[in-house]
Amino acid sequence: MTASSPPGSPGARGAVAGDAPTEASGDEVASWPAPRADELRAGDELAGRYRVVRALGQGAHGRVYEMEDRELGRRVAVKLLGGQRGGVAARFRREARLAAALTHEHVAAVYDAGALDDGRLFIAMELCPGESLARVLDAEGALDERRAVRLALQIARGLGAAHARGIIHRDVKPANLMVATRPDGEHVKIVDFGVSKQLAGDARDAVTTADGAVIGSPAYMAPEQARGDEVDHRADVYALGAVLYELVTGRLPHPAASPMAVLARVLSDEPTPPRVVRPGLSADVEAIIARAMAKDRAARYPDMATFAADLAALLAGEALAATAPPRRRRATRGVVVIAALLAASVAVTLALNRGGRARRDGAAAVGEDAATAIATAPDAAGYDPLRCDTPPAATAEERKRLGGELYDRATAAYTADDFERAALDFQRAHCEVAWPSMLGDQAQAWARARRYDRALAAIEAYVAALEDGAGDPLDQFEPAERARKLAQARARREELRALTGR
Repeated sequence: MTASSPPGSPGARGAVAGDAPTEASGDEVASWPAPRADELRAGDELAGRYRVVRALGQGAHGRVYEMEDRELGRRVAVKLLGGQRGGVAARFRREARLAAALTHEHVAAVYDAGALDDGRLFIAMELCPGESLARVLDAEGALDERRAVRLALQIARGLGAAHARGIIHRDVKPANLMVATRPDGEHVKIVDFGVSKQLAGDARDAVTTADGAVIGSPAYMAPEQARGDEVDHRADVYALGAVLYELVTGRLPHPAASPMAVLARVLSDEPTPPRVVRPGLSADVEAIIARAMAKDRAARYPDMATFAADLAALLAGEALAATAPPRRRRATRGVVVIAALLAASVAVTLALNRGGRARRDGAAAVGEDAATAIATAPDAAGYDPLRCDTPPAATAEERKRLGGELYDRATAAYTADDFERAALDFQRAHCEVAWPSMLGDQAQAWARARRYDRALAAIEAYVAALEDGAGDPLDQFEPAERARKLAQARARREELRALTGR
């Protein structure tokens, strides 16, 4: 396979992420600058052992060359740091130490590292054959679903091996994933642990990696990483979910005109569902991506082994090992959106009332005694998902605040597999803000609790709200998305009717 654009030119994807990949190192190449005095040229020697074959590209913190290791008679990729610059140099040293500890078929091997007489640092690593996934995407666009999942499974296994050694990558992206074709199929190697972080390192590691700096590539960055918060292995889970999203859709999860705009969308927006972008994808691959890319890291796959298990199950045609939690819809979007939410919560309530559907008795969180009564009441008594047992909060601002807190609590309960409590809190949150999505979440939670009569009542209310034209202020439904959600809700309603004999 060949790239559709020459090295260093911005491809269809590079305009947002700011990267065009090298052939063999996985480093980012923003451009091909004019040669500098300290640049190596073909035939130059390094550390008395390596002879330069050609330059591969300019990464964020160093240049990468293909070189011949004259001692062992093999070609290697050598990354050369331009100078010792505080945290950059420390991260470079750590890359060699951490990556050298990894031995796995899906992780590029590190062979050597050292310092030159002028203080520059270098690391010699496996020269991976083939091309980066970034170039594959530029040349081919969206991949066949099974092919994409097979590649993601290999990546998950390689990252899992790194995590088992206490290492997270923090910059998983197509440019850092090399693909070679072998007789048994495509084979992926993960490269460039240059911004890795050791989870169980010493105090020196903590000083240089926990300084609040945002390190990584915005298009694949987890929300906590985008905020500059401390990250763990679940940042890699998110990034691999973003890579899989791009592999199956041919587009980035959060396309935008600039890196800062991408970060803003990572923090505030849900990506467009993959099956909206590319109809024909399976519900399972969409569920896997949704869970991997959950904004709340507690709702993501807990580790790469669980992520890999679902990918393998999809390929084998088996039920997924883990079910994606309800999508989190609340996000901080600034003063303009907060004002819109206040107006929209009233508009949604009016939309429900206009449809002549069952009206709420009030809008407020029910007390613990009332919640217990709801949970233990027999379904035959007629469960009402719109029921509220206390008057609403006094102001729209207070209703929004309380509804948000209840939704957060419901999401936490769902993640902890306390599905009845989650369903009740989704109901209580709906009493405050009357957002239809909370009816859908309520139905899902009741179904997971095997309270199918209640799940049916909630999904019927959700379908009715969508048919009436109600929408969530945070969802901003487009016509195609509304139609998809309505069709999906109707299908679930029929499944629940079959389960309950109605």
